[in-house]
Amino acid sequence: QNLDQTELFGQVLRTEFDCCTDRGDKILVHGVNRRVTWQDLRKHFADQGAQHMHSVAIHGGRAAKVVFQTPEQAKDALTKLGQSRLSGSRQKLRVLRPYDDTADPAEIRVYDFPLDTTEYDLVEHFEQCGVIEGVEFIVDELPKEFWEVTGMKPPDSLL
Repeated sequence: QNLDQTELFGQVLRTEFDCCTDRGDKILVHGVNRRVTWQDLRKHFADQGAQHMHSVAIHGGRAAKVVFQTPEQAKDALTKLGQSRLSGSRQKLRVLRPYDDTADPAEIRVYDFPLDTTEYDLVEHFEQCGVIEGVEFIVDELPKEFWEVTGMKPPDSLL
């Protein structure tokens, strides 16, 4: 089965390989209904024959842009703090590179932080990985229905 043009929650999905990576294991999924959870998407793709789906990242919405002094510090934060929690919070953070890779290589994006999080909270949390040059709360420019699926081996018909 081809994943492209399949229907989920009444909307037709559009899939394409992410040409920004050289591993060939990431696809982009467009047209995802806002009610769909990552579990729904994972099940839908498994039902269509996709294998080895490791993660789903939803880009868009409320985010924080954290800029380190060096790209190495940002990479360290991605590795060490990707599923961490702010002090006193039970909520896991999602820490990702900006989707389009055109931003500063020392920049990361942080999602899923509590509503009362301050810039100081983020500096305090991320400075364990290096010098923070800036923190800014933003609304990520990608629409909520633009999803990224990583670590997925698509069916042969999608290749």
